[in-house]
Amino acid sequence: MVRGMLHKETLFGKRTATRMNSGLHVRKSLLSFKTLNQVDKIVDLIVRGIVKAAVDKTVSGSSQIPFSAFFKTASDGSLIPKLDLTNTKGGDPVPVKKARIREVYTADVNIKKGLNQFVTPANNQHVLVYKDQDEAFCEQVITFWQAIKRKKAGEAVVQLPDSEKDTFVTTLRINDMFLMGTENLEDDLNLELHSYLKNHLYRIQKLSSKFYEFRLAYKQVSPSSDAPEYIRVNNFGERETGWNTYNHVKVEVDVVG
Repeated sequence: MVRGMLHKETLFGKRTATRMNSGLHVRKSLLSFKTLNQVDKIVDLIVRGIVKAAVDKTVSGSSQIPFSAFFKTASDGSLIPKLDLTNTKGGDPVPVKKARIREVYTADVNIKKGLNQFVTPANNQHVLVYKDQDEAFCEQVITFWQAIKRKKAGEAVVQLPDSEKDTFVTTLRINDMFLMGTENLEDDLNLELHSYLKNHLYRIQKLSSKFYEFRLAYKQVSPSSDAPEYIRVNNFGERETGWNTYNHVKVEVDVVG
């Protein structure tokens, strides 16, 4: 059964701002702006200038932006906007409470055909490791969103890109267990010394494209980022962070170890 969050909560609209490529736009309260990087994403140049000027008066360097840069607190505890836009129709100034920002994601998906509503997929369901027709290692990252679409269509969740030419190697999921850095293992692992297996048994902690994090299974709470407690795989080579360095063997561990 496929489980997990399918997408993050923010709902975007896809638009093309002046002198910009297409991007995902969403309106956000100025209360959510904490860094200058977020301010730089504001689409409207006038609003961005006003907000930046307010930030420059309030903070310096990389300090977090306080809400007092944009709002003041009334006697009843409510927030009053400090920033205004000139009313082009001659009326009262328009208070700035929110700003439209632009995000760029390569994996955005349309929630429903015909609606300008896009989301960004959340966690990955698995990474498929396979060999292509030239025997080169490849990967395919599948999100929970894609896995559910396959399941609903009656398809296999794990699929080779080309079933006739590609060769399956393994799948990676969070919490999957692998023996790593071993050689000449017995076909029956019960014949191996448990103390030896214990020191080579790793659990997947984090997973994204060519970024696989493994930690010794019996040291899951360790903060160390050094081998042998922690191993990071970033490529399919044979160096320190290479897949071929560790001779991955996927295993299952029963309730008694």
